[in-house]
Amino acid sequence: MRIYQRLNESWVIIQNGQLKKAYMNLLHGIKVTIMNKQLSIIVPTHNNAFYLDKMLFSFTKQKRTSFEYEILVINNNSNDSTNQVVQKYQSKLPMQLIQENREGLLFGRHTGLKNAKSENLAFLDDDVITDENWLFEVITAFEKYPDYELFASKVLPQFETKPPSWFSSYWKPKKTKNIVEEVSVINLGNKKIEVSPYYVFGCNFLVRKNTLLKCRGFHPDGFPKDKIMFRGDGESHVSTCLMNQKKKALYIPKIIVFHQVRESRMTYEYMIHRAYLQGITDSYTDIRSSAEKNNRKIRAVIQIVKWIKGNISFNVLKRKQYRAYREGYVAHQKTVQDDEQIRQWVLKKDYL
Repeated sequence: MRIYQRLNESWVIIQNGQLKKAYMNLLHGIKVTIMNKQLSIIVPTHNNAFYLDKMLFSFTKQKRTSFEYEILVINNNSNDSTNQVVQKYQSKLPMQLIQENREGLLFGRHTGLKNAKSENLAFLDDDVITDENWLFEVITAFEKYPDYELFASKVLPQFETKPPSWFSSYWKPKKTKNIVEEVSVINLGNKKIEVSPYYVFGCNFLVRKNTLLKCRGFHPDGFPKDKIMFRGDGESHVSTCLMNQKKKALYIPKIIVFHQVRESRMTYEYMIHRAYLQGITDSYTDIRSSAEKNNRKIRAVIQIVKWIKGNISFNVLKRKQYRAYREGYVAHQKTVQDDEQIRQWVLKKDYL
């Protein structure tokens, strides 16, 4: 069965009586092909062929693969050997390579969304390695818990080199619960629990397609250095969208990915730079939010100051991070004020 989508003058294929799902996508103006895949795995990548190779290799080691799934690798304007890496695995995995020449994680994610053939979506960073049971656990979660629209997981670090001693103030392996946002790792323990949607990290973002469309997709995230002021709050927008609806995510500890933590990311310079980027992100969020919602950010900053004062032995880096955060925030506020193009970008209704 086919339905004509008037907005984009295109035909939408309907299989297995999935008329309702197709109709919801049509309402949101998305060109889609509805099929019966159990999972669409979307991997945007930019000049990261070495790590992408490791990630795709991990999919060849999945224990249970008797599922209808697809892997969409979105080449986000790479000029390295990304295409060759993908070609190496195309005979081994149900994979499709899609070119997206607009550089930026936002465009890669949305290209994947528009091409996905499943109602269940997994957005993965190109430098994660999936646990051997990842595929089984993710598909099981989507099918077993229909009342949840977002799923949180363990994201454990895989250090390329031994972490410096000061890094132990961030990641404590023996601690039951660990969160280090600077390197995108999280462990909330070994029990399945309801959690805030903010605990669903972007490197393993598990969401239902209809939910993502209702939230009007992602907000801007990673951009090249010369376009850094175009960044926004990425997948956090989706989390906020669900929070505003009083909805929770379900944390499933058996869903595990390993985030490859490079040596360059275990340096003071990197941690300070991440704080600067967070300042830009929070400025973006505040500009788009009401004054009432901004109070949440103000409280968060106060908590940061209290945390610094309470950790005298480690406050040198923390103070530098806080200073960088403020610099990023102020720089973005000024840029939005002075630059009409950036201002219009920040205030766009959505980015689909």
